[in-house]
Parts: sequence; structure tokens; C-alpha cells
Amino acid sequence: MELDRLAFLETLAATSEGGLSPLALEHLDRFASLLFERIPTLALISKGDRRTLYTRHLLDSLNPLALFDRAPECALDIGSGGGLPGIPLAVVWPGSRVVLLESREKKGAFLERTVRTMGLRNVKVACERLEEHARKGEPLYNAVFIRAVADTPRLIDEIAPRCHPGARWVYFAGGGFDRELFRRELEITGRTGEEAEGRFGGRLLYGSV
Repeated sequence: MELDRLAFLETLAATSEGGLSPLALEHLDRFASLLFERIPTLALISKGDRRTLYTRHLLDSLNPLALFDRAPECALDIGSGGGLPGIPLAVVWPGSRVVLLESREKKGAFLERTVRTMGLRNVKVACERLEEHARKGEPLYNAVFIRAVADTPRLIDEIAPRCHPGARWVYFAGGGFDRELFRRELEITGRTGEEAEGRFGGRLLYGSV
């Protein structure tokens, strides 16, 4: 994984504004180590991606930095799985509160242990289904992130009651993504979206919740 880490650092140095702090890099290294150890047993990401964990997953998780002039006060990572993108974003946005929503108990337990081990005081894990989470409490979120989860327009519609006016949703458009189908499904909810290049080259769709 060392060569992948070196490529990750080179990309950060070449494209990010001012780079990351030593503490942020230390946290990301710790997170990568915890992920790498548990991939075989929890299927947190594809086993074939273990050797490109830094360049394929950590960098991709940081792509939304291109869309925000300042860190959102409170953000939600829907279907967090192994903590991507929520944990990397929480690391580089230490002043933001980040909620990792994961309904599967084993993955939720991994997230709880990871957050505790890393000492991420700005991160909370919610181990429950989206519809349950959406019914709880007052509007909370300023940003919603969705990566590797299907039926995104419906998810945006469900979480809308927990979002402040003007909150932004961000979807990570991976390979094989059908943009036209996504836009048609999004229009059914009365929303529109825009597409942009992420800080490190990934494609993002975004709009107002």
C-alpha cells in the first residue's frame, strides 16, 4: 500500500490548495490502516481495491472539497459502509459535525470502533435505516453525501425534512453511471442537478435538497 500512499501524497501536493495538515494526514493514514485490515471480513470496499485504497477511495471521498467555499456545519453520509466519504471529509473539516448513517449492524460496529479509535469527536454513527433517521428531530443537515448507493433521488427526497433550507446534496458519479436516467428520476422529485469535476478528478452531481 506504500506506493499507493506515495501517489496519493503526490496528487495532494499537485492539486490541493495548501495541502493537508500533518494531523489530517495522520488521521487518514490511521483510517486507511483500519479499513485495510477489515476489508476481507466486512466487504467494506472491493477486495481488488485494497492496493489502491488511497488513490481510489480516499481521494474520491475528498472530491467534494471543490464544491464548498467553507465547510458545512453539519453533514450526513448516507449508506456510509466503511466510512467513505464521511470520515475523510470529517478529517479535513474538523469544525463540521458529520453523521455516518449505516443500517447494517456489522458495518455500523466497525464505524463506531473506527471513530473511537481515531478520536474523531466531530463524528457520530447512526446505525439505522434512512426512513427512521429522517423522522427524528428537527432540520439538522447543511450537506448530504451519497456514494455507491442506489436510488439516490428517492433518498434525497426522504432526507429532505432533516435538512436546512438551501442544504446541498452531492452524489458521486462512478463508472457506468446513467446520467440521463438519474436526471429523469430527479425531476420526478421536483429537483434539478448540476455536474462538476471534483477536486481530484472524480465526477460529482449536486443540487439543493
